Amino acid sequence: MNSNARLNDLLDSGCRSLGLDIGIISKVEGDAYTVLACTDNRLGIKDGHIFELSQTYCCDVIAENHTKYYDDVANITEMLKHPCYLNYQLRAYIGTPIAFEGKTLGTLNYSSTTPRKHPYSKSEIEYLESLAIQAAQLIGCDQT
Repeated sequence: MNSNARLNDLLDSGCRSLGLDIGIISKVEGDAYTVLACTDNRLGIKDGHIFELSQTYCCDVIAENHTKYYDDVANITEMLKHPCYLNYQLRAYIGTPIAFEGKTLGTLNYSSTTPRKHPYSKSEIEYLESLAIQAAQLIGCDQT
């Protein structure tokens, strides 16, 4: 199985486990957020799409270099003007950095247009972070 298929398997597994519709693995260089792999979704986001990092919820993941999550963005006043919410109405989100050999390469994130019914658990956050380690191995090895 090639690395793209393995990345897609990681995304599918995370979507099922976290109960979210959209999974994305991104590469971040400066303010360029490039979609490396994305689950099928109705939002029209495809592999290879490039966004300004500031237009994504992942901008805080990269800036703070740790996992960020929102059960329902619609309940967070300061997030209601975020471009990602305005453009896609993504209400649930969880994302974490993907790092390889000490360098942050991008993010692994999941989202949905519907809010979470319950807060993210510690085990769900740890699961996401373990998937990011696996993604880092796949992406990092491709870049060497």
